Amino acid sequence: MLALCGLGTVLWALWLTAGPSEASEYMPGSSIDVLMVPGGDAGARVEEAARLYGLHRARVLISGAGHGGDNARNLAANARRLGIPSDAIELETEARTTEENMVNTGPILKKLGAARVVVVTGRGHAARAFCMAERAWPGVGVKVAVATGEYWSTAARFREALKYLRYRLTGRC
Repeated sequence: MLALCGLGTVLWALWLTAGPSEASEYMPGSSIDVLMVPGGDAGARVEEAARLYGLHRARVLISGAGHGGDNARNLAANARRLGIPSDAIELETEARTTEENMVNTGPILKKLGAARVVVVTGRGHAARAFCMAERAWPGVGVKVAVATGEYWSTAARFREALKYLRYRLTGRC
């Protein structure tokens, strides 16, 4: 039991400290080619993408088959309601996992000629999304913007920490 508590503490610390930079780095005038929004708790993600779009006018790539309303088409409709024009939005509609989000969007990023991509996701998902994006998009500069409106329960944080650890241990990121 003590070992399990110790592992939980390590994973919790990993989740709190691991990972990429936050959206505060992205001031007007900095160069971003694409804002990539993976499915998930994407309401907050799309809101953050809309905020960043207002600063940068970058293309917005929304990925995911989704669960219920959390699919790329529904998220794109939300993005349009938040002021992102249809001609600035690209969709990837098949991905069911973070890994698929990144792998499936690679060819779209290449088609767009993207050299600098910001993945817009939640804090709990940021480290894994970042490492998967770097692996899936060689030669692309990757940053992460954290959508602060996402809520992650303790159980969800623990599951995400386990996924991140599993991805690291298996060389998937």
